[in-house]
Parts: sequence; C-alpha cells; structure tokens
Amino acid sequence: IYNLLGDVLIFLTFLGVFIGMRSFQRSIWSLIFFFVITVMFLSLIKTSVLFFVGVLVCYYLNQFLTICPKKRFVLGVILSVALTFVPRYLWTVYINYHFSDMVWAHGIKMDILKDTGLIKQVLAHFITTYFSLKYLLNIALLVTLLLGIVALLVIREKSLIKHFYFCLLVYGGYMLGLLGMYLTSIPISEALEIAGYERYHLTMVLILMGIVIYFFLTVY
Repeated sequence: IYNLLGDVLIFLTFLGVFIGMRSFQRSIWSLIFFFVITVMFLSLIKTSVLFFVGVLVCYYLNQFLTICPKKRFVLGVILSVALTFVPRYLWTVYINYHFSDMVWAHGIKMDILKDTGLIKQVLAHFITTYFSLKYLLNIALLVTLLLGIVALLVIREKSLIKHFYFCLLVYGGYMLGLLGMYLTSIPISEALEIAGYERYHLTMVLILMGIVIYFFLTVY
C-alpha cells in the first residue's frame, strides 16, 4: 500500500463506497445520501479517479433500480448522480480561472500517436510489463483471479457470478484506459518507460482483492 502514495485514497475510498452501497440495499434514502457525499469526495482526489467514479455511478444505478424500480424516482436518481459532479466542476472552474497560463506535464497530447514507432515501443513495453512475474502485483492479480474463480465454484450464487463478470469488465476497461493514458497524456520519456505502472495497476488490483475478500466474508 505504501507504493500507492496518494492513490491509496482512491483504493480505500472506492472500497468504502462499494461496501457502503451494499450495506444500504434496503434503505433508498440512506443509499442516496451515502452515495452523493462519498462520491463527491472521491471525485476531488485527482483527475484519473473519474474512471472509478463512473464505475460507482453504474453500480449505484443498478442498486437503485433493484431497490426501487418505480419510474417516479428517475428524476431523483438523475439529480443524485449530477450532484456528485458539482464539486469536481467547481474545482475545475477554479483551477482554470487562477492557473489558466500553466502548462501541465500530464495533459492530452498526440505526440506519440503521430509516430508509429513510438506507439509500437510503448505497446511492447506495456505488454511485457503486464505479463512479467517480476512484479509482485502481477502475482497478486493471479491470486485474486484464482480466489474469484474458487468463490464461483464453491458458492455458486447468481449475484456473485454477476459481480465477478462486472469486475472483469471494469478491470479490462481500466487497463485499456491505462494504456490510452500512456499513449495520449504522458510525456514521451515517461511513456516509453511505462512510468508509474506499478502504482496505477496496483490500485486496481487491491480494489479487486478487497471486493473478493468482502464477498468471501459476507456470502460464504
């Protein structure tokens, strides 16, 4: 966890929100209040956290519709989701107003995409790093996957199967987004080294491990 640096907040907050939403499955108003307050905080941690916010929004919508499928609550769910983005929007406006002349190291760039050779180098290094067992996090990922499969075989609950596929989908989307980040928003020198890969990947691996452990403790 020490290697996550500031990203430890993403890991802990995401897990907290996920488990909290599971706990408020029987109370619609508690679910709304908890979701809005906690996701507001999560959205302010850093820009890349918006992926995790999107995942939680999707899960929240699923929980909301499961608890209360009535159409009259559609406006309420839309407003609650919109509220979570207000602090992030206000912070963005503030930063753009006071620091409009600053050049950020990490921003949307197309330098790598203009060079086929650079794209191939980044892709090759990314794939090599991903499948290398030299990294402890890759071993942790394998353990997490095995635990998930064992849970499916032992528990055989429909809800667990859905969550397993949901986690696979989220993980796949995250890794594609991470690759896209190296290709479009990281300085060339850092992209070629896949700088920060362990920290970024470890954040998602720990989240998945936390979810698997949670289901083992509550369902099995």
